Amino acid sequence: MKQEAPRPRPRRAGTSGDSRIGQEHVNDFTFDAPTVIRTKRDGGALSDAAIDWVIDGYTHGRVADEQMSALLMAIFLKGMTGAEIARWTAAMVDSGTTLPFAGVSRPKVDKQLPAQLTGG
Repeated sequence: MKQEAPRPRPRRAGTSGDSRIGQEHVNDFTFDAPTVIRTKRDGGALSDAAIDWVIDGYTHGRVADEQMSALLMAIFLKGMTGAEIARWTAAMVDSGTTLPFAGVSRPKVDKQLPAQLTGG
């Protein structure tokens, strides 16, 4: 079984002379994980830009596992709006490679199954 390579650990801001390392600029506003976590913990809704930043930061190792865990706990306790769920899903899809399923045929269902097999 092939063992997965460990995720790169996030670097702290300022460790290599650039104070912006570990941070992303989205719409002229700099997000940081504690602020995003605090917003959700306090019952606020996350903006599209904040969700995009979190997903991008986590998939590229700039948001630590512990920070993502804290955010997910806040989301579990406070919930998400429909708009947040839609954006989170879109950000997850956009974060990686998508597979084309255009050439894959749909499974055929035998509609002549006995009633006891279908529950009815």
